[in-house]
Amino acid sequence: MFIPGRRPHLLFLLLLLLCGIPYAAAQEEGVSAGEGDPPIAESGDAQLTVNDKDRVDAVLLLDASASMRITDPERLRDEGAKLLLQFLKVGDRLAVVEFAKEARVIRELTEYEPIKAKMFAEDIEKVGNSGLYTDIVAGIQKAAEILQKDKRKEARRVIILLSDGKFDPSPEKGDVKILTGGLLYQLLPELKQDEIVVHTLGFSEEADRDILEQISHATEGAHTYAETPQEIGESFTKLFLIVKKPQMVPLGSKGFKVDGDVREATFYINNEDNVEISLQSPSGSVYTPEELGLGMRWYRGQKFDVITLDEPEVGMWQVRGPSIQEGFATVLTELKLLTDWPSMVLAGEKKLLQARLYEEDRPVVLPEMSSVTKYAYQITPTDKISEPIVRKLLNDNGEDGDRHKDDGIFSSYVEIEKPGEYKLQLIARSPTFERTQTFPFRVKPRLVTLEVVQVEDLTKKDVATGSSATIDYFRVAVSSEAAGLKQINISLRAKSKSGKIYALPLKASTGQSLRYEVPVSALPEEGVYELQATLTGMKRKKEVHGSSEVLEYEKVTTELDESMPAVEVVVVEQEEEEGPPSPILWTLIVLVFNGALGGMTFLNMQKNQKKTSFDVPVYEPSEELVSILSSLEEKSALTDVDINDPMFTGSDVVTPPSTSPEPSGEAGEEDADQEEPQAADSEEKEEQEEEEEDEGDPEESQAGEEEEEDEEEKQE
Repeated sequence: MFIPGRRPHLLFLLLLLLCGIPYAAAQEEGVSAGEGDPPIAESGDAQLTVNDKDRVDAVLLLDASASMRITDPERLRDEGAKLLLQFLKVGDRLAVVEFAKEARVIRELTEYEPIKAKMFAEDIEKVGNSGLYTDIVAGIQKAAEILQKDKRKEARRVIILLSDGKFDPSPEKGDVKILTGGLLYQLLPELKQDEIVVHTLGFSEEADRDILEQISHATEGAHTYAETPQEIGESFTKLFLIVKKPQMVPLGSKGFKVDGDVREATFYINNEDNVEISLQSPSGSVYTPEELGLGMRWYRGQKFDVITLDEPEVGMWQVRGPSIQEGFATVLTELKLLTDWPSMVLAGEKKLLQARLYEEDRPVVLPEMSSVTKYAYQITPTDKISEPIVRKLLNDNGEDGDRHKDDGIFSSYVEIEKPGEYKLQLIARSPTFERTQTFPFRVKPRLVTLEVVQVEDLTKKDVATGSSATIDYFRVAVSSEAAGLKQINISLRAKSKSGKIYALPLKASTGQSLRYEVPVSALPEEGVYELQATLTGMKRKKEVHGSSEVLEYEKVTTELDESMPAVEVVVVEQEEEEGPPSPILWTLIVLVFNGALGGMTFLNMQKNQKKTSFDVPVYEPSEELVSILSSLEEKSALTDVDINDPMFTGSDVVTPPSTSPEPSGEAGEEDADQEEPQAADSEEKEEQEEEEEDEGDPEESQAGEEEEEDEEEKQE
């Protein structure tokens, strides 16, 4: 029995015990909390849900300074901007703003419809080219005002900035450095917090690529560059892919393959030679800009053709024309390929790439479909001419980062060491359909780097030759991006072949606030070491981590220079992998809980045990029985009674007829009146037992009778 006041406490112990048992069992099977791949925080939800913001509110922010007359005399920038119009869909909205000394709104945010394409094109042509200044800040502020005053929850908000020059505001607005600081450290962070992304496009050699890159990267946007006006169209195409993230079908050797799920298709064909081209349907019909089919729109630029088809015929669409090598088709379809790849990653960072198919708003998890669909990706540098540096299949077998086998999410780890601009091409292909997506992204430098440098040792200068010896130093450098962190902590550790880890004391380099150095003499002994620098800091109340590449260095014993000050080395204990707790420990814990719970239960039952009374027959007891009863009375007088005592099971002890408490009052008198019949019954029972014993052995019974007769004769 539990004590009422302590019942919750005991129940709590019982719950702990019950929780401990399955956990201990799990430990024995090798399952522990935290095992497996780390969660994907930066790459989005593991379920890869459909983005509900599939519409776009965009501000086209165009440079109207006089330098545009020189860098783009043929106004090819207009062609590129008009190309962007061809990819907008009903539900998207577009505004047009020019900037020079001030910013001027040409078109407020207006919903796009195909019938309005000509109106938007005329607005783009209204952008001037006679401004005396290039005030990028004024342009961004005006574009942000437009997006902030007419915000839609279902739309992503973007600014597409095009400029050919440097940030050159009017002198009356203040110092350029101060204005630049306000842009980078106040305006752009506010836009990022408000989820407004700025994409930048710079062209010509005069463009301030550095400031344009900083603007885009501050809001996690993308930066593209066109060296000549002829490349502006291609740059706008890249920006479109970033802004809209459309479902795509690549241009193969046979053309574009359109499946039955496609409701609308837009073919982009790179026409560098500006030749006449035609489009042939799967059934053999041929279309040209002059002869269009039903529901077809054809836009022809100087370097490209864009053709849009409503309800396109299923099958292979072929492009006819010389030297047609590049192109893609964007499609409106219920079958979508989704991924969670970010716009920026750190060099050397191991990032998880995930992809899956969605049918409308439902994920495709059918094993029959997944088994015949192949997922692949390739990554290619875009800031230089290069072959793809990564080309690999994704898997759904629970390996290489895949979290759950056969769940319809295909995964692979991606790691890129060199900073720069890259393009990710993702493809899902089956016998009946094909989906592709292209994502330009940037690889940022590591937050902290480590290298070995040689420093001149002036204490060992050769007087005769004038030359000096050199000393190897480990140099740790912090990137400018990490310089903005708070509570920065930088460490350098060296791991010997024996497994010991040493923390080397870093000192700031003279005149360099972002560099730290330590001589190789800090290593305690000769041998080969693996060194790595790490950085931690705080940014907006979040902890940021960074690490350098692992550097291998061999220290060779040389003549020691006693004049050099000794370098203190802090030895760090060898790092050991934390394994799961021993099952023996959990077994002991369970036993202790069982013992404690049983003991407390028993004590409670003892303290609440009520006194027991026994009804003793009224007859002349034997001496042995009197002795037993006396001992029993002494036991019953105790406060705590052990009901498991062996004496309560003895064969010589009369079993009490009742364990109820001793009665009192009238009820007690009634019981007393019943004692006499009970005693008589008991006496008759004993006589019956004696008779049965006598009947069991005739000889003993006869001998007993003779002895009784002799005894009676003696008494007479």
